[in-house]
Amino acid sequence: MNGVPRLVVTLTARGLDEARTELADAHRAGADMAEIRLDRWSEPDRSRARELLPSPVPLLLTLRSRAEGGEGPDDPAERARLRARVGGAGWAAIDFEAARDALPARGAGGPAPAVWVSTHLSPEATPSDLARELQHPVPSGAVRKVVVSVTLGPGLDEILARAQAAARSGVTLLATGPAGPLQRAWGRRLGLPYVFAAPPERRPTDVSRRVDPAQLPVDRLRRFYAAEPPAPILAVVGRPAARSWSPWIHHRWMGAEDRAGLYLALEPESAQELIRILPKLAEGGLRGVNVTAPFKEAALTAANRRQPSAETVGSANTLTFQGSTVRADNTDLYAVQRRLTELKVSGVWSGEDLVVAGTGGAARSAVVAGREHCARVAIWGRRALMAEQLAREFGVECWTPGRGRASSLVIHATPVGRGPSGDALPIREMLAPSGHLLDFVYAATDPSLRNAAAARAASYESGLRLLLYQAAASYGIWWGTPPSDRLVEEALREAEPCEA
Repeated sequence: MNGVPRLVVTLTARGLDEARTELADAHRAGADMAEIRLDRWSEPDRSRARELLPSPVPLLLTLRSRAEGGEGPDDPAERARLRARVGGAGWAAIDFEAARDALPARGAGGPAPAVWVSTHLSPEATPSDLARELQHPVPSGAVRKVVVSVTLGPGLDEILARAQAAARSGVTLLATGPAGPLQRAWGRRLGLPYVFAAPPERRPTDVSRRVDPAQLPVDRLRRFYAAEPPAPILAVVGRPAARSWSPWIHHRWMGAEDRAGLYLALEPESAQELIRILPKLAEGGLRGVNVTAPFKEAALTAANRRQPSAETVGSANTLTFQGSTVRADNTDLYAVQRRLTELKVSGVWSGEDLVVAGTGGAARSAVVAGREHCARVAIWGRRALMAEQLAREFGVECWTPGRGRASSLVIHATPVGRGPSGDALPIREMLAPSGHLLDFVYAATDPSLRNAAAARAASYESGLRLLLYQAAASYGIWWGTPPSDRLVEEALREAEPCEA
């Protein structure tokens, strides 16, 4: 096992006061260094940057140019003037861009900051571009860093192996893009000298404050790297997946139960890519993955051991790797079954009828759960032919506008809610007055469905509780026991305000 990478926390701060708070958090979370992104600061705050000194952790000063994905100037002379204004003494290191910055002369005098020489390749960079950068000599005493954006499949096929070879030659090759989270998880086994991390995330919405989406919270990485033997890796796999709340949920429970593990958000390009890389993920220490849209049905085909939940529904949202075995479960089914029982017990739902809007994996789970509750189930889809096929497969009705009955309960299982297209759904026709709309979507950005329920004097429920219930069932599969109901309810109370 290689040594533990040094964790460099890139502060999201855009000014002095916010930076002080993030520095304190990074220090408590175990950061080895913090990166000040001076290009993100306003001019008045830049002039006060030295007020951060002395710092509780060593500071790396970075002025990322626009040409390399930052917000700072590209002109070498202007860049030099900005650096001169904040001075050199006191900073642990200063980052220089290989393409546009002259390196400082190493003269006599007091201790000078360490020199980092970086290159951020554009997403259009070719393998030969990367090879050329990796062959550049490393200046004596400097840290050489090359950053490349890469998708998950090519990252597994080539970039991560290159990163290991580069580390042996003294170069830190870092991946951003979809392959970035996995490379950080494998930082120790790849022998990376440095890994750039995000500040700790206290709420599920904090993911939006990472400077780079590929970065992982420093406290999670510190605990994961410190585990002996290596702790398991888990992930949610979907497209999109980067803003999923599942990593926050699982890490909250792992922390409460003193478990060491790392939960990632991974985005394959396609279902074919997902199926192809699953063996490599398993070999790389992944214990299991949650699968979200649009890959749930493809996940079932990738499994060679199918649990009844997945077999009955015809899709899988949880895969578990056990040697050469890939086990498929459907914990969405458990989540809907549990919630339907609660709605019946509380009197919110009579249990007699149910309309499911959608035809994907979540909709299939809702149909099966409703049928097992002996409800009269009808299914609607924007693609009428698909809805008719599913209705025949499960032996339920096909709901059609103008002819379908309004139901006391509607389960919404389409992507609507994450974009402004909710008015296109016939929810008002589906939902009976004073009924209940149960949404699979949580933290919706489009209020159309909530408004449709209000127009029918009906109650609306986001998919947050369903998310937590399926997460708890997956957690139980991977760790042996699910989190307690108390931990589930605590996570619900903490996350609910983030939906507003």
